[in-house]
Amino acid sequence: MWPDDLGKKPQLNYNEVKYLPESILHQLEKHMHNLPAKYLPIVMLLRASGGRLCGDILKTEVLNHKVPISDEIAALAAAQCDLVKEHFSEENNPEHYLFPSNQGRRNGRPIYEKGVREALNRLAMGCEIKRDDGTIFHFKNHAFRHSKAVEFINAGMSLVHVQKWLAHLTPEMTLAYAKLLDSTIRKEWEHIRHNLDAVRLPNGYCFKPKKAHCPTQDTPCYTCRHFCTTPDFLPQFEHEEREMRELIELGERAGSGIWVERNTQKLHRLLPVIQVLRKGDLHHPAGKAMREYTPEERTKRG
Repeated sequence: MWPDDLGKKPQLNYNEVKYLPESILHQLEKHMHNLPAKYLPIVMLLRASGGRLCGDILKTEVLNHKVPISDEIAALAAAQCDLVKEHFSEENNPEHYLFPSNQGRRNGRPIYEKGVREALNRLAMGCEIKRDDGTIFHFKNHAFRHSKAVEFINAGMSLVHVQKWLAHLTPEMTLAYAKLLDSTIRKEWEHIRHNLDAVRLPNGYCFKPKKAHCPTQDTPCYTCRHFCTTPDFLPQFEHEEREMRELIELGERAGSGIWVERNTQKLHRLLPVIQVLRKGDLHHPAGKAMREYTPEERTKRG
């Protein structure tokens, strides 16, 4: 009814990368041991969980939120809990933070988030953790949360499960974190390519699903008793042999085993026919009796 009902257009920077790219994660995991001891377990938990292990998420009103973690990360969290209980009293850590601070005004509060970020960026400078364009990467703690969403989406986890892991209210909120990587698209294409049969047809190719049966693709005429051909057709058969060998070679280069297998089988059915025709003989598996008698005569002979 009024212009304000449309809302304001969000100021989005589509070039900004909010998650940690795969290349950055590989570099981080390679140099993570160089982090200060107080920050190393925090970064390991951020990497494993995206930042939220368990508890009530007040922002989205998700109660008793839990995420699955590996036994190693669970042991790390348990060891940190024991360490906190040993060095912090109920009075010094009333909120039961996993990484409480005992310094100055932050006593009883969690370790300063900025300190973790600065430690990561000092690591990036010292170990030269770089983007693909060669510039030093700048870490943000919340990027670990985006990275878990990207990792799960690209591993094939359903959007509903990713939503639950992140404790989001709606799938739309989860989609803001998700990004389909080019490597995932390539992987999906490889899966499709290796699960399809590919056979050359007179006017193109047939890409049928591997499980779908198609007798035409098997060229039944070459083994059918009623198929007959003469040396006059040898050039067409030799041309088909060349095309089939090219297709097998193409399948080998593409790494498609089913493609190579199907066309090799077809070639093996074709070669005996060619050998007969090259001798100048007639190819007719039914034999002389089926050629030289009419249906009525064959009936009488039977």
